[in-house]
Amino acid sequence: GVEGLPTPEVYAADQQDSEIAAFQQHQQSAARISAAEEARTIVAQAKTAVLSTTSVAKASRGYPHGAVVELVADEQGRPLVSVSTLSLHTSDLQASSKCSITVTSQ
Repeated sequence: GVEGLPTPEVYAADQQDSEIAAFQQHQQSAARISAAEEARTIVAQAKTAVLSTTSVAKASRGYPHGAVVELVADEQGRPLVSVSTLSLHTSDLQASSKCSITVTSQ
């Protein structure tokens, strides 16, 4: 290793810590929420997202345009964003409703 730095340890499958093995065993049979419920939960907890559109601006026509937007969830857990009429996204969305929203968990 490098002088002054600890030597990294490598574990083989047969050298696994018993607590980690017990956790992994538990996870295999643990109840899971559906992917849809997980997505609704992430959206409900999020405050911001990235809205991406296809730019119609002269200098960047056809290229992706992404910006951080504020986000709320409706009563069904769907993401809602508000876009200002001054925003470049407004022109993009008026030209094409194709867009994507990226939401991350906290």
